[in-house]
Amino acid sequence: MENTTSHRSSRSGSGACSRGAHARFPDTHPINPDINPKFTVVDIAAPDRLGLLYDILRAVSDAKSSSPRRASTTEKGAAIDSFYITDLEAVR
Repeated sequence: MENTTSHRSSRSGSGACSRGAHARFPDTHPINPDINPKFTVVDIAAPDRLGLLYDILRAVSDAKSSSPRRASTTEKGAAIDSFYITDLEAVR
């Protein structure tokens, strides 16, 4: 059984859709500690903006962690990212 924790921020973002329309959706941050034996996987869906990836990776670094692997895409103004997190000694 997968143990998934989900965090929804108290603010709703607004991501740009195609043709200039705007869709509102809450930022979501599911954390999947059991999906990979080497990493804690953090999935983030948020409105795309300049500097978003930097801010996320800065927060990971500030938490004394590392994200040696990630998968990212942007679709209709939404940033959809998966970060594979370890501590600085590459331990989950």
